[in-house]
Amino acid sequence: MAASTSKDPQEYLMDYLQSVENLAPEINHIFSELMDKEYEFQAVRKQATGQHLSLHRPRSHQPIAREEVDAVRGIRKAYGRAGQVAGEKLEIANKALSLLEAHLKRLDAEIAEMGIELPVRSSVEREEVGGRRRVGREGRKRRRGEKRDREREEEVKIEDDETESDYDFQEEDTTTYCFCHDVSYGDMIACDNPGCPYEWFHYDCVGLTAPPKGKWFCQDCEASMGSRAGRKRKMDEGGR
Repeated sequence: MAASTSKDPQEYLMDYLQSVENLAPEINHIFSELMDKEYEFQAVRKQATGQHLSLHRPRSHQPIAREEVDAVRGIRKAYGRAGQVAGEKLEIANKALSLLEAHLKRLDAEIAEMGIELPVRSSVEREEVGGRRRVGREGRKRRRGEKRDREREEEVKIEDDETESDYDFQEEDTTTYCFCHDVSYGDMIACDNPGCPYEWFHYDCVGLTAPPKGKWFCQDCEASMGSRAGRKRKMDEGGR
């Protein structure tokens, strides 16, 4: 009979713990890189937003065409860099995911090599709709009564349904707003012009720190409405 070559379970455990200790600094380094990229992304986005606002800032004299061209080029360059940084963030996140998956696969392989069967009952029971918190209740039903347990089960099912609905809603909210063409986050204000193409604006993108009093219009809509009012006034004066 061939001698067993499998390692002692404690030896497996010590090897894996050593591997996890080596994993921690790698993951910390990756997340540090990810945070650096996030800071760069926010800085580039803020720069693009500032240049966009400069194009719509009221001026006492006719703006110089060259300045506008430079601002537009700067906006395009900033958004191009923002796209690059977003891609770099994704690559860094995938690197962390690959490291974690590799360690999990190693753990599964070593557990299989030791001949340990993982319990599957809990995972199967968790897949039952609305049944996650009903596992092992048969004995308690006899002690507490079926009516009380049914009421508790109904409450749990309602909570699970509400949680799933909230999660679905958050997953689907990918609409972009504001001059920066970003998703909704933080404090935002709506333009009171029904035809505004942006609809909602982030406070920091429009220079707000608190809700304004009365109606509020974005700079694009203010400029558009001002031009229409001026043309109407000229037409009225010409018809007299």
